[in-house]
Amino acid sequence: SDRIDLYTRKLSEQVFQFMQKFADLQAKTELMDRMIEGVEDVDVRQDPEAPSILQSTFEKMQKTIDDMNLSNYSNMSQWVDGLNQTIEQRLLRTLNKLIAEWLKQFKRWPNNGTSLIQEGAVHEM
Repeated sequence: SDRIDLYTRKLSEQVFQFMQKFADLQAKTELMDRMIEGVEDVDVRQDPEAPSILQSTFEKMQKTIDDMNLSNYSNMSQWVDGLNQTIEQRLLRTLNKLIAEWLKQFKRWPNNGTSLIQEGAVHEM
C-alpha cells in the first residue's frame, strides 16, 4: 500500500510536470508563430523603424529559442531548422515583392511616379 502510494505520488508529479512543460512549449511556439507573422507585416518600404523592429523581433525569437534550449526540449535542432526555413521563405517573399515593385517603377520612371526610386541619377559612359 505504501509503495503504491509512493508510486502514485511520483507518477502524479511527473504528469503534472509534463503538463506544465507542454503548456510552456505551446505558449512559446504560439509566440514564435506570431513573431514570424509579424516579420512579414513590417513595411520595409515605408517604415523608417523597420530595421530596428526586425532586429528586435529576431532578438526576441533568439531569446525564446535559447529559453527552450535551456529547458531541454527534445528535437530542438529539427524544430529550429524548420523555423529557419519558414523565416527564410517569408523574407524571400517580401524581398521578391520589393524587387518586383522596384522593377515596375524603374521601367515606368519618371512617367508614373515612384515610391521606391526617390530621384533619378544619370550615369555616363
